[in-house]
Amino acid sequence: MKKILIASLLMSTSCAVQAMADNVAAANTLSAPGWYFGMQVGSASARPSMVQYDLGDTNPNGWTWNGRGKGSVSGVYLGSNLLTKDKVVMGVEADLGYANLRDEGSELYAGVPDSEWLYGWKSGLQGSLRARVGVMAGNALFYVTGGIAMGRQTFNVYDDASNTNFESHKNTMVGGTVGAGVEYALSTHVTARIEYRYTDFGKVSVTPNNDGYDGDYTDKHGVTQESLTVGVAYRF
Repeated sequence: MKKILIASLLMSTSCAVQAMADNVAAANTLSAPGWYFGMQVGSASARPSMVQYDLGDTNPNGWTWNGRGKGSVSGVYLGSNLLTKDKVVMGVEADLGYANLRDEGSELYAGVPDSEWLYGWKSGLQGSLRARVGVMAGNALFYVTGGIAMGRQTFNVYDDASNTNFESHKNTMVGGTVGAGVEYALSTHVTARIEYRYTDFGKVSVTPNNDGYDGDYTDKHGVTQESLTVGVAYRF
């Protein structure tokens, strides 16, 4: 009986030591310098906008549109830990993905909807290049991130009376993005994370491409986006 108890104690101790070693190895995965590659999916909400100006005038002429699009986002990310000191981890990360978001609604003149003119918007490819700084806590890394963001945005104007596409503008907009997340080491090579990001794709001014109105006015487009994603990565 005594031998059985001793053997059980030794086995339990061995398992505990192995578990501690595995936890340390997993934690080291998040903090060790090196590259990682992952995939992510999630949901997003965006606010596209338009403010119109007469040519040569710095004051809006009264025509506006503000939308709200919701949908899914997915993509891949690639990053590297560059520097680790104590429990602080610093690195860089890039991502590329697709946002399936869209919305449309009546233009407003002086705040009043005009049902003749419909404004439409949809998103597309988007990506970012960011710095990332985090603090280790056990097997978890709590981090903040920020950098440059780019997104493909399409704005359309429809003449509802004639059911025709009056204008169409496709632009790659450039702005900034900030966010925060938590990443957890599942093993010595695999990690999982959840991340929130706020992105402002900046502003871009376009002129009409309809011959009857060419040069009469300028539309200033803007898009902001919030996203929440989950991702799984492999660390090399």
